[in-house]
Amino acid sequence: TDKGICYTHPKHLPGATKDGTSIHFFHKTANAYASGQRKRRKIQTQHNEEDVRWHKTGKTKPIFDNGVQKGCKKIMVLYQSSHRGSKPVKSNWVMHQYHLGAEEDEREGEYVVSKIFYQQQKQTEKIDDYMAAEEPNPLPIQH
Repeated sequence: TDKGICYTHPKHLPGATKDGTSIHFFHKTANAYASGQRKRRKIQTQHNEEDVRWHKTGKTKPIFDNGVQKGCKKIMVLYQSSHRGSKPVKSNWVMHQYHLGAEEDEREGEYVVSKIFYQQQKQTEKIDDYMAAEEPNPLPIQH
């Protein structure tokens, strides 16, 4: 897309579902300000009071091929707040963004590949929840 997927809520992107299936996009990045390197990751919303944006989580990870760095991977999570100044709430929407080169940050206007998906509850959490419901009083461990 011309504006980049960072301007659109993932639920409005073509092919987006909440079943854990991932969708992939090529798009250009844009800086948030004329000076500086920070990228624009704020979502356009119909309600101006609402603040929805992608937050980078963790460190940018290098991607290697036969010992040579070919690119980088960033992981971002979508956060939402009901009005400006309120504490953002983490959503289950996740983006893995990949760009070529050894630089940690992609350049303005550079094309990147983004994988977007709705992260469902982890399988181990489902099992733990089921076990907790089935056995409310666990047996003590015998030594």
